Amino acid sequence: LRASGIPRLIVADIAGDGTRYLIEAAPEGRQIAVWVRRHESHDTEASLKAIQAIGRVFAECAKVGLFHGDIIPERDLWLDTEGKPQIRGIGALQITGLDRLPAHNDHAAPERRYGEPFDQRADIFSLGSVLCELTRGILLPTGDPSRAAHNRRGAELLLERALERATAKSAGERFATWEEFLEA
Repeated sequence: LRASGIPRLIVADIAGDGTRYLIEAAPEGRQIAVWVRRHESHDTEASLKAIQAIGRVFAECAKVGLFHGDIIPERDLWLDTEGKPQIRGIGALQITGLDRLPAHNDHAAPERRYGEPFDQRADIFSLGSVLCELTRGILLPTGDPSRAAHNRRGAELLLERALERATAKSAGERFATWEEFLEA
């Protein structure tokens, strides 16, 4: 996939033992996690702009059937030297055949934690969870937005509703497409 916001793929191959693998170009810039730490005020407007830009990259990938499924901000979400988002690992689980293994990270959608089939709604959940962290300064590891309702830190009601829908435990209750999520 050649798209703005996706690192250049160097190699995608199958090893002698049958293991599939891929190697991406090393990202240039800084991790989003570093950006978050520097914005201790949890600037809602800046966070929304960053998430919208990242969401547009995810939407472009979803159009060709590639999903991430295992977003870890410290590993996968970067800002390039111009401040544009870069996402590592798009399609990696599908290419390597590991897309049925459970994900074990704070931003994984419930279906990913159980190793169930997933689609773009799992990535919408993950990015919604990252947005919760950016705007509220807290993680929602259980996928339960009501857990943090008392700690809104000034986020607007529309943002709250979008986050609740994006991080719904049931995939059927989440936004069905990136376009719906980004418009919310």
